[in-house]
Amino acid sequence: MQNRNKPEGVNIGYILDVVSRNRWFLIIPFMVILLAGIVLAFTLPKMYEAKALILVRPQKVAKNFVQTMESANIDSRINTISQQIMSRSNLEKIINRYGLFSNPEGKELYREEKIALLRERITVEAIKRDKRAPADAFSIAFRDKDPKLAMQVTNAFANYVIDENLKARQEQTVGTAQFLEEEQAAVKKKLERYERALKEYRQKYMGGLPEQLDANLRTLDRLQNQLIARQESLRDARNRLAAVENLIVEKRQMEKRNAGAAVAATGGDTSAPDEAQTLDQLKERLAGLQTRYTDKHPDIVRLKSIIAKLEANPGAIKSGKKSSGGRVSGISRRNPELDPYLVQRTEIQSEIASLTEDIAGIKRQVLYYQRLVEDTPRREQELQALKRDYDEIRDTYRSLLERKLEADIAVNMEKKQKGEQFVIIDPAVVPEMPVEPDLKKLFAMVLAAAIGVGGGLVFLREYMDTSFRRPKDVETFLDVPLLAEVPVLRRITDSRKKRLRQSLTYASILLSMVFLGSFAVISFKGVEPVKEYIKKYIAL
Repeated sequence: MQNRNKPEGVNIGYILDVVSRNRWFLIIPFMVILLAGIVLAFTLPKMYEAKALILVRPQKVAKNFVQTMESANIDSRINTISQQIMSRSNLEKIINRYGLFSNPEGKELYREEKIALLRERITVEAIKRDKRAPADAFSIAFRDKDPKLAMQVTNAFANYVIDENLKARQEQTVGTAQFLEEEQAAVKKKLERYERALKEYRQKYMGGLPEQLDANLRTLDRLQNQLIARQESLRDARNRLAAVENLIVEKRQMEKRNAGAAVAATGGDTSAPDEAQTLDQLKERLAGLQTRYTDKHPDIVRLKSIIAKLEANPGAIKSGKKSSGGRVSGISRRNPELDPYLVQRTEIQSEIASLTEDIAGIKRQVLYYQRLVEDTPRREQELQALKRDYDEIRDTYRSLLERKLEADIAVNMEKKQKGEQFVIIDPAVVPEMPVEPDLKKLFAMVLAAAIGVGGGLVFLREYMDTSFRRPKDVETFLDVPLLAEVPVLRRITDSRKKRLRQSLTYASILLSMVFLGSFAVISFKGVEPVKEYIKKYIAL
């Protein structure tokens, strides 16, 4: 179907003519939809939201002097607080305390459904002055159909957060202090064990420790010098002893020759030896002869016989018996010429024995200190390992001690409530305007629907209308020239009807404006204030 009323161009006169012809298709839907919006504003279930603002107050003591035990930032703590608020145990307490879901519909819900619905009505939001800065406050909001109940539950949540934060901070500081105290005691025992091990090691290897290496080296040098000096003295003493021995041998050989001459002069009488000879001298002389002659030599045989007699009768030397020739029968006297050499030989032998003993002792000391010096690198490694472990444990103990003192100070600060705190700066109050439904959005939607429905009906009616409204429409549609126009003949009753229609139109427009104004007041002022105003007006 082709629309015969479609104009070649749209103008204001044509639009007004269309609106005038179809005014009831605009006014009636507009009024009906506005009235429906007003009814919805009064009848839709309303949800009120109460909100409490909590400020994060920093600690009153400067952080340069006292460090807090709280390590998490405020954003993480707000997330933790949100989880604590929405925990099952806390929500069950709130439900039982305030009798939530006590209506017949709520009683039919399961416990999990109640908790899920309650969680949807709770909002915890951090408040930041800058997106990059940590939050310095946060808000807790709760929605309910009863505004007073919403306020009570919100304040209960806020007080719960305050109490839990204070309790958590005290528990954390006290727990940290106890943990550090236990760790300090354990590390102290370990430190004492390492101290004992280090002390026992030093006592066990005293003298061979790394710090004593220089002293050991100096002692070793001194002992080596002493050893060299003693060895030189020993060589000198042995040379002197050899020289004295040679002198003694020469003297005894001379005595032997003199004794042989005396024996020959006495006719070979060997019954009386030389007076100056003693048993030791005879033995030494015998030893000297045995080095040159055999045992069958007459002199050796004679000396052996004399030595045997003297050994069989040792008192003959001291008795001083005289022989038939008037001489002393025995050898109680020494040769005066040999006495100095014998004394000197005895002294040199004593000196050699003393030097030999000193050299043996010095060599033992040298070996001892050499072992100490050789073992020093190993002792140094072992001692370094012990000291390294000891130093690590000692540093750990000192660190724990410092942290323990800081924790004790932090505990006192928390007990005196000088640390970081949550403070309610805006407690929840009874809300006056509901947040659900959003009356402003409802007003905009209803107004758009009223205009859209009326405009759509007018457009549809005009589109479906096939009558001619203007002469040009006839010429355009039929493509024939228009010869004449016949005006509409109006009767007296038509004018009355026209005035009535105009009156109804004005009244409907006025009523529509009343509906629109009322709906706007309800949307922007709230339902409850309007109800209160109506009650006061009726009471007057």
